[in-house]
Amino acid sequence: YGYSGYDSDMCTNDVIELTLNCQLHFISMLNHRTRKIYEIPIDIREGCPFPWQLHINLYVPNDQVKIINPT
Repeated sequence: YGYSGYDSDMCTNDVIELTLNCQLHFISMLNHRTRKIYEIPIDIREGCPFPWQLHINLYVPNDQVKIINPT
């Protein structure tokens, strides 16, 4: 498997929480149904310098993205 054992286990109506942690340099994804967490460390010096750009594909009608600030 690729990133932290990611197994593409998403189903219709899943709620996915994506966290971009710029201070600690990682991206994590939590599937609320399965409670699985996948985390990708980011090397900002080599592979992925700032600024980061978010790209999301929505395939099914009524798919949604909600951006929240946890603070």
